[in-house]
Amino acid sequence: MPLPNDTRVMRRNKREWKRAVAERNAQRGFAPDPDATPEKAQRLLLDAGIRPEDNIASCEILQMRYANVADVPALSLNRKP
Repeated sequence: MPLPNDTRVMRRNKREWKRAVAERNAQRGFAPDPDATPEKAQRLLLDAGIRPEDNIASCEILQMRYANVADVPALSLNRKP
């Protein structure tokens, strides 16, 4: 069953919605961790060598929002030549 685009459908039948989401997750190989915490997520990122001070996620968002990197000082400073 494809996931609906209309949120009213999701509210009407939550059991069906949850089943569809679980099916989609299984198709994509995503297995939610019931013991997940923000601390565990941060530890995984640190272990992978991703430093919080690099602001990777926010820089990506700003890059998508602004066409010219020179227009955003925060991006210009973090760029490696």
